[in-house]
Amino acid sequence: MTQNIPKKVFEEFVRIGSWLDRRGLNTSHSGNLSRRVGERIYITRSGAMLGDLTPGDILQVFPPPPYPGDAKPSVETPVHLAIYSRSEYNAVIHTHPPFTVALSLKGLRSIVPLDVEGKEVLGEVPVLHLKEPAGSQEAAEEVSRAFEGGRVVVVAAHGVFAGGKDLTEALHLISSLEFSSKVLLLTALKLEVRE
Repeated sequence: MTQNIPKKVFEEFVRIGSWLDRRGLNTSHSGNLSRRVGERIYITRSGAMLGDLTPGDILQVFPPPPYPGDAKPSVETPVHLAIYSRSEYNAVIHTHPPFTVALSLKGLRSIVPLDVEGKEVLGEVPVLHLKEPAGSQEAAEEVSRAFEGGRVVVVAAHGVFAGGKDLTEALHLISSLEFSSKVLLLTALKLEVRE
């Protein structure tokens, strides 16, 4: 038994999940997507493969109906719901992009892009250092609070949350942040210039 997920919502989840998977912004079974449609909120289930989503991988979490079989919503559901409660966003993506996660391990309080697109699209991105980074009440409170002043937040040693009017807009923020993080890490390398 699967829940009745609107076809357009399912197609959006599949398209964005596949894009994230192809670009290596998650491991095979990590990350999550959510979408607010009217009064309903949908999220990927715990352990879903974003690169190979099926209708059973997307669950309605608000209002919460019974879940089919042994399906459980993502452990990050409290964070997504807290973001929606404090914002007008209709989509949230959570990923584990490797360059951004690596940069977050440097003890930074924010990521400030050096590249032109990153400066324009992102500005300064907060990096939160949490005791319990994954799906905790602390994460829900701190990440959603950080969203009051921005559209993308990094949780150190864990991953990124981005919000937008739709999943495509949130994806743009995540891909821009990962590019900017890569540029920052590459410029930190000591390269020998030969003349």
